Amino acid sequence: MEISERIKLLRIQKGITQEELGNKIGVKKAAINKYENGIVKNFKRATIQNLSKALDVSPAYLLGYEEKEPITEDDELFQENIKLFMSLPDEKQKQALDFLRFLKGE
Repeated sequence: MEISERIKLLRIQKGITQEELGNKIGVKKAAINKYENGIVKNFKRATIQNLSKALDVSPAYLLGYEEKEPITEDDELFQENIKLFMSLPDEKQKQALDFLRFLKGE
């Protein structure tokens, strides 16, 4: 799994938008979009540190040096939902997250 995929997957698992992640690490939504779409290839150390802290993973995991996934691969329904969610455009992802927060009572 590439760093771009890890960033997006972890962001989705945390239930935050690109804009929220950007705010946490001090960059704009457009930068997070570039990270997640593989446009940025060479990350600064500070960016890796900030992303790993915001996403609650080690820099080694984010960079692909550790393969321990923060989710259970055996949970087929979870995996199917993540793949479906990741296939949505960003605006639809935001709508889905808003709806889930509504259902949860937030």
